Amino acid sequence: MELYIIRHGECVENTNLLTLLGVEEIKNLANILKKEGPFDVIYSSSYRQAIDSAKLIERSTKTGLIIDKRLDERYISDELKNDKEIYLNVNYEIKGKIESISSHYERVSFFMDELKQKYSGEKIIIVAHMGTTQMLLYYVLGIPIEKISSIAFSIPMGGLIKIKDSTVLSPEGWTVFI
Repeated sequence: MELYIIRHGECVENTNLLTLLGVEEIKNLANILKKEGPFDVIYSSSYRQAIDSAKLIERSTKTGLIIDKRLDERYISDELKNDKEIYLNVNYEIKGKIESISSHYERVSFFMDELKQKYSGEKIIIVAHMGTTQMLLYYVLGIPIEKISSIAFSIPMGGLIKIKDSTVLSPEGWTVFI
């Protein structure tokens, strides 16, 4: 399986609307992906900025789109966003106020387990958010939940990471192209 993990284009904070730059970023990326295709499916988070980004890619690549809430960003209420101690605590969770990092990781892991079973040998595009793209990479690289607070990946808005399943090239079964 080949994964193309994309962080949505630049958006206006608190509205989730893509900016003109965000639309341009994704259109440019869609042109690159058009040459990489064909693709079997596009998966997107249910948040507007991800869906809008995925739809631009869908139009360019002529690939079907599936919206999956398991790709949504980790939920954190506005009142807790600036509390670094709570934010970075792997297991800290308050129903309706903050989703734990471990819960976010588990949700993304279930998604990936299902994807591996359904799409062996196929080319998949995933459009999500910074936190979710990080969880996808932790999963693929086999980084345990206890270690993720000490290892950070940053994918720019409109950024792409290509990952190829390869039991020959890597003992963990994945090769990452950045």
